[in-house]
Amino acid sequence: ASNESFANSLLSPQYLVSILSPDFFGSPVTNNYKGDKDYSGMNGYFGIIPLALFIYALKLFHKNREIRFWTLVCLVGLIFSYQNPIAFLPSLLNIPILSSGGAWSNLFFFQFGAIILSSFGLNQLLTKRDKKFFLVSLIILTCLVFLLFFARNTATIIIPFVIFLIAVWIFPKKTG
Repeated sequence: ASNESFANSLLSPQYLVSILSPDFFGSPVTNNYKGDKDYSGMNGYFGIIPLALFIYALKLFHKNREIRFWTLVCLVGLIFSYQNPIAFLPSLLNIPILSSGGAWSNLFFFQFGAIILSSFGLNQLLTKRDKKFFLVSLIILTCLVFLLFFARNTATIIIPFVIFLIAVWIFPKKTG
């Protein structure tokens, strides 16, 4: 893709909310999509429960090289998908794969890495029976509550929010 085409395909930071709620800006199925980018391209959603497990896995960042690697993959995906000062590097340096399509397609790296990290989180939760999951969950919950109160379209975030709350309370009780 050309530098201009790549730059036009970068997502604005407002689309980060799609990681929590895929239909936050509406849905093409219900004909109420209000986003300025392609629906499938801007959507970083990979699941609410996997998101909780993903964040839980990040607590092992300093202990596990694989988690550091997959965290780096996630960061690369986010950095080169959303508008920021260095997001243009793949296009300017003509980096294969990262610059070959629209910038939003780099969300794949974030989603794939996040799913891998979710599996690490689930494994840790099931094998170690770690009660610190509550602390991490509380941080996530605080962020979701903030989003819930300040979101333009709160109806689309309520269902993921409820699923997340259920996951926070069930996981530790089943393993503890």
